[in-house]
Parts: sequence; C-alpha cells; structure tokens
Amino acid sequence: MSESQKSDSNPNYADPATPPSLGFHPRKSRRQPGFWFFVLGFAFFLAAAGLSLYNVWQAHQAEEAITSALHDLPPKIQEAMEKTSGAPQGQRPAPDWPMPVAQVEGEEIIGVLEVPRTGLVLPILSTWDYDKLKHFPCYYHGSIYRKDAVFFSHDYPFQFGGLTELEEGDTARFIDCAGNIFTYRFQEQEYLQATDVEDMVFKDDWDLTLFTCAYNGLARYAYRFVEDNFFAP
Repeated sequence: MSESQKSDSNPNYADPATPPSLGFHPRKSRRQPGFWFFVLGFAFFLAAAGLSLYNVWQAHQAEEAITSALHDLPPKIQEAMEKTSGAPQGQRPAPDWPMPVAQVEGEEIIGVLEVPRTGLVLPILSTWDYDKLKHFPCYYHGSIYRKDAVFFSHDYPFQFGGLTELEEGDTARFIDCAGNIFTYRFQEQEYLQATDVEDMVFKDDWDLTLFTCAYNGLARYAYRFVEDNFFAP
C-alpha cells in the first residue's frame, strides 16, 4: 500500500517524513536593522521635542518676569525713560563711583537697557547666576561709568537674541538707577568662542558690550557699542 493510500484509509496516520507539530511556529526572521534605527530615531525626536517645549516654556516665564519688573521700576528710571531728546548736560559720574542699585520684583537691578531698533526694554540685574539668567539679562563685567561695561543674556528673541537686527550706527540707551542716561551707537558684531573671555571683556576698549549664546551653544555673539552722549537727571 502506498503512503498516500495509507493516509487516505487512516485519518490518524502520520507520515514518518513529516515532523510532529509542537503547537507553535518558529519566527521566520529576526527584526531587521531598519526597525531599530526607526525606534532610535523616534526616541531622539521625542527628546528634541521635549527640549523644545521646555525652552518655549522657559522663554515665556522670562518674558513674564521682565514685563512684571518693568511695571515696578523706580520713579527716577521711569522719568528718565520718558525723555526722548535734549542736549547733553550735567556732570558725568566719576569712573570709580559704584553704580547705584534698586530692588525690583525681588531682584537687584543697576538700570534699564533700551534698543529702539529691536524694541528691547530690559532691566539689567546687578549680579548673575544661572537661575537669574533664566529670566533677566545680567551684569557681567566693568562699569557704565568707566566705559567698559559688559552685559549678557540668553538668546531669547525678546532679549539679546533680538540684536541680530542691529545695523551699524543704531542707537541704544542705558538708564541707571539715579536717572542718568547714557546713549550709545552700535559698531560691530563679533563671533567668539565661549573660552575667549579675554577678548570678550578687554578687546579694543569698547564702551559697552552685549553678548549672548550663538545657536550652537558653543560660541558667543558680542555686540560692541561706543558711548555717544550723557544726560544727567
């Protein structure tokens, strides 16, 4: 009797050439490398999206802090901010005089910086640390009175990140807590490595330097100004 005949006549007949069934089927293939590249790429995408959302939230917090501080400025600064023109007048503070400070929204400021082209109006804190820098531009080095002041901030568009719009000759004003007004003209932008502290602070004796992080986070944009005029309160 042939094998086919045996199978036809006996439904329980098992072909000896056919291995018995164990109740499952082995996988035909493992995951392809492309699958794991997809998973890894998606994880990076989620991490980048989370970081972007955090940065947006932090920028919003900083903008609110600055807006609140501007509503709490000392009267001398408010009065000086209302002055839009006038001839240079009064005695300029001596270079070695300490800059006066004022308490605003629980923070100590040395004055307010205005950059008309960009619409920036920013209180400048008298000292810096990383928590303060999350919300406000901060003093870094020098003195307005000595003509070597350096301020810095994050690259938020409503802080020093907005200075990319500046053109040579654009003006800026700094108003100290005594109501003195110092006007400046923008001269140039420099791209410096984060380690170039000496060049950032001392190069070419600039009267005012504003700096912020470049987009890669590893370098700095420095915006250099020369003093134009001084107005006493």
